[in-house]
Amino acid sequence: MDLSNNELNNIIDGNNENIRPPDQSKRETLLDSSWYQPKSQEELDMEEALRQSNDIAEQMENEQYQMFMNKIEERKEEFKSILVKINRLKQIDKTVEELFETVITIIKHYVSCDIENYVFDKETYDEIFKNFRTMRFNKDEMASLSLLFKCE
Repeated sequence: MDLSNNELNNIIDGNNENIRPPDQSKRETLLDSSWYQPKSQEELDMEEALRQSNDIAEQMENEQYQMFMNKIEERKEEFKSILVKINRLKQIDKTVEELFETVITIIKHYVSCDIENYVFDKETYDEIFKNFRTMRFNKDEMASLSLLFKCE
């Protein structure tokens, strides 16, 4: 379609009679609400029961999460001094460094609730506890370690 200069000027200036006017806006009306059926009492009761069930489930989930976090904090506190002593000895005695690295990793997994206990073979278990006896752990610390580390 070829347009002359005059037609282009009319289009640019807005003087073109060939452009149709905008459509008239239409008036929208809401439908009569007589087609809407209110919910039955049974449906309302089911919705309420579902809402209550979701509230209870959320509350139980929050309680379990809080219990889990409390357990982690208790374990952190329980093994804090043990880890300090093991790290101190690990830096001094390089012969047991690898063994204590393994012990530290296991304790960290226990503290984060990944494991409940760890089973060693008899030889490794004896080697670990032979070194633990030289570290001056108190009775509570030794009891905690004994619960964590088991022998086959």
